[in-house]
Amino acid sequence: MHLTPFRWIWVLCLLPLASSCSTPPQRDFADTLSMFEELRQQYDVPYSRMGFQKSPLFAFAKGKTQIVIDEAFSEGLSDAALRYVFVHELVHLKYDDPRRGYDLLKRIHQTNAKDTELMNNAFMTLLGAYGQDPEFKGFLDQVETRANHYAAQHLIDRGENPCKAIAEIEQYTGARFRFGTEDLCK
Repeated sequence: MHLTPFRWIWVLCLLPLASSCSTPPQRDFADTLSMFEELRQQYDVPYSRMGFQKSPLFAFAKGKTQIVIDEAFSEGLSDAALRYVFVHELVHLKYDDPRRGYDLLKRIHQTNAKDTELMNNAFMTLLGAYGQDPEFKGFLDQVETRANHYAAQHLIDRGENPCKAIAEIEQYTGARFRFGTEDLCK
């Protein structure tokens, strides 16, 4: 195809715009690990592992020592939003929330299960069965509020806007992430 001089100029003018449509540069993995380790020490959380995987849950604390973060989620957030997520999840480990939540779900299950064959204690099975239980919802509200308070205060102490980070996380996930920060982020 032959381009007229006008079309060549048009194509040359569009080239800089085409490069702006590319994906943003990814965060360096070493920087992400360094940020995590700095925060882990700051919040006095014993040895913790951070794993990256494809996950519909975006980020969660698991067991006593592990935080799992969706790969794309960690790469798609600003530094402030990623710090917010890390502090939030580290606080869950610091206060042993995953174990406490799992123990509560098992206790609720033992109280309510009518069929002894239904005694599957897998966390996700229990969460699906009893996640709406008022006692568990109260526990969840308490631990999420505490984790968000720590994360918001961390950003405030750094001179960053936690409401902007929360809005970014909510926009990315499509989920409400404001437990306990409603008054702060009106």
